[in-house]
Amino acid sequence: MITFATTIALPIVSLAKPTVKVQYICEMKQDIPITYARTPTETVEFIGWQSQAFSNSGYTPERRCQEVTARFQKHSDAGNLRFITTGRMNNQNVMCVAKKKGSNCISDGLLLTFEPKDNPQKVLVELFNVSTRVRKIRLTRGNPVYIDVDEYLSNASKNRQSQPTQSEKPASPVTCNGSFFCSN
Repeated sequence: MITFATTIALPIVSLAKPTVKVQYICEMKQDIPITYARTPTETVEFIGWQSQAFSNSGYTPERRCQEVTARFQKHSDAGNLRFITTGRMNNQNVMCVAKKKGSNCISDGLLLTFEPKDNPQKVLVELFNVSTRVRKIRLTRGNPVYIDVDEYLSNASKNRQSQPTQSEKPASPVTCNGSFFCSN
């Protein structure tokens, strides 16, 4: 008796939103350390680190840029950098990572700490609008605000592609000072 076996390979379709590999880097631009997000098609400025306020304690703008940029990369590599929001950690206002809209910061999701005088939501909105001239980014309004990172990077790329000339300077990123403190 002869037996025939047939194997049929069926494609597996994923309904999950594909995420683009993003490399977060800290580089100097006109003597200012800048945190950038580099996608396969675009490099987007996130944060400019200018203040020398805490340099005496070892937190130079370069060090803050490197440490916060490493946090962005860590969360991106782990697949956690889907939403950025504000919250509280160690009794301080922070910018952090959330798994989904409406959720709190994940336990190890610290990106940076705001200065006590700052309005965290205002700084977050300004940070993600000013740095790429994206004026129509969809934000979840209320308390707190949530930034969809994939949508933000996509909108930043579309916005830059629609600009008439490449000679225009990109808008300045929000400047951060202190020991991971941000202000506008």
